[in-house]
Amino acid sequence: MLVIFIISGCSDEIEALTLTDEERQKVIHIQNPFTEPVVKLSPVNNEESLIFGIQDCKVYEAKVIKGVVVEWSLIIKPDFYPFGHACTRQKMHFLEGGELFVQTCTQALGAGGGCITSGRYKTIDGIHWEREGNGEWKAYNKLNHSE
Repeated sequence: MLVIFIISGCSDEIEALTLTDEERQKVIHIQNPFTEPVVKLSPVNNEESLIFGIQDCKVYEAKVIKGVVVEWSLIIKPDFYPFGHACTRQKMHFLEGGELFVQTCTQALGAGGGCITSGRYKTIDGIHWEREGNGEWKAYNKLNHSE
C-alpha cells in the first residue's frame, strides 16, 4: 500500500516544462532577432562557440546556455552624435585569415555625404577586439560600450 502512495505522489515534471505558444515564439525569435544572419566563431579552448549579430550599426554577443541563445548583450555601438542620424552601412564577415571583421557607418539626417560616426573592428577569438583609428589597429574594450 505504501508503494502505491509513493508512486502516485510523483508528478511528471518534464510535461510541466511545455512552453505556451507565446513562449515558443519568444524562444525562436531570440535565436536570431536580426535582419542579417548571425556569425558564429569557432570555440576557443573547448568552450562553446561565440555568436554575434549586427543591427542598426550595433554589434551584439549572444549568451548561450546548453546550445541555446538566452539573451543578447550590446558590445559595440556607434560613437555619440548629438543630432539625428541613421545607420547607412554595416557589415560583418570573416577575413581570409579567419578574423571576424565589422564595419559600420552612420550619417547625419538630411546632411548627405560621408559617415559622421563609423568604426572598423576585428577579432580572432571574439574576446579580444581591436578598432582601427588613424590607420592603426588598437585594443578595444567591448565591455565599456553597453547602453
